[in-house]
Amino acid sequence: MIKKIKKFILAVKVAKELEEEIKKLKVYISETEELVGEPMMVIRKVLDRGINFYDTNQIESEEHRRVYQRSVDDILKNEAFNNEVNAIIADCVEFCAKESSNHDKTLDARMTINGLELLKSRFKDINLVSDKKERKEDRLDVLYNKHYN
Repeated sequence: MIKKIKKFILAVKVAKELEEEIKKLKVYISETEELVGEPMMVIRKVLDRGINFYDTNQIESEEHRRVYQRSVDDILKNEAFNNEVNAIIADCVEFCAKESSNHDKTLDARMTINGLELLKSRFKDINLVSDKKERKEDRLDVLYNKHYN
């Protein structure tokens, strides 16, 4: 009878500890769920690091906008940049044609190509020095439709 009482007391103690643990986990889950929609949280999870950037349309200084625009224009005209982008695209196409062992790997290569095209498209869309600061929207949709429709 004493053994049963000791087991019961121990079971009650374990149950209380587990209830406390459950409460802590519920708090942790709710805090984590709040962060899941945060872009920085998603970036940290995907890249295993943070990422710093700013919206170029928010640049207030005219001089900074001109310098940024010159940098963008220099990149677009840069032979090494364009050659390396084209070389990566060619490597991806060759991989898809000759080496890809399954559809997922082919999609990975195609997404790499899409990423490079998106980067070039973003550079081309930047226009910070004219009065008409125009920026195309839905670049990902344009690339998706180009390749899958």
